[in-house]
Amino acid sequence: MADDDSLLPEPRESLPADLQGALDALLAPREQLRFTKTSDIRLDGRFGPAYLLATDQRLLAISPNGGRSEVTEVSLAEITGVEVQERFGTGALRVRTASRGTTVAIFSHSLADEFTAVPDRIEALVRQVRPTAQAESLVRHPGQRGHVPKKRCGKCGQVIPNWMGVCPACLDRRRLLGRFLGYTLPYWPLASASLLILLGATFLDLTPPLLLGTLIDHVLTPVADARRSGAWLQRVSLPAFGEVTPTGALAYLVLILLGVQVSRNALGAVRSYLLARLGQQITFDLRR
Repeated sequence: MADDDSLLPEPRESLPADLQGALDALLAPREQLRFTKTSDIRLDGRFGPAYLLATDQRLLAISPNGGRSEVTEVSLAEITGVEVQERFGTGALRVRTASRGTTVAIFSHSLADEFTAVPDRIEALVRQVRPTAQAESLVRHPGQRGHVPKKRCGKCGQVIPNWMGVCPACLDRRRLLGRFLGYTLPYWPLASASLLILLGATFLDLTPPLLLGTLIDHVLTPVADARRSGAWLQRVSLPAFGEVTPTGALAYLVLILLGVQVSRNALGAVRSYLLARLGQQITFDLRR
């Protein structure tokens, strides 16, 4: 790639006034801003505007957080690699140095196309700062890793999928379950509440057959037997209610069945909300 200034566009994305003021204080007297890029996810994984700024000396990743901004800085002279990673529901722009890797931008899939050219821009800046990097390729694009030989499991001999990295046949499911529980443990109140609601809903699921059995055995059958003998049954014995009229017993049981059905639906809605909240929290942790 050529390293002339024509490949490095001037900043086109405007910055908020408060961020512009903070940027003026961050930049050295002769340091020049080359380009800016705005993302929709902060570096802590929360949705919100974040900014990637490239100067002729370094990269600055700025994540506004209330009244202050979190700044991540990487010197261009130290960068040995740039890549865009695809994550669950998001993408991430990472740069590598000899000692560490740093995420400088996180973005949703709606901005993936806009970040495609950013690694090349960073590479051009690095080549200007470190001319010795001319012979090496710093950018790794998704899907451009060349031929990857198939790996086989040393235990069972099956081919290991490249996207998985481990043998699915020999995967220790107990360790996998333990890892999942490790992600769930910080949110044990949500998991415990969901489990208790599940137990309550299971109990309610067993109630309608019992109520229908009571209706048949204590109301419908005695009334039918009395009518066959030519008598009119005035009272029936209903468990937990004592002696009541057949009409009253029927009304009690129907109202209880209705209450059970409403309670089941309400518990199901609450449990769905708790599970969705738990899943979002775990997904958030995985994104970080």
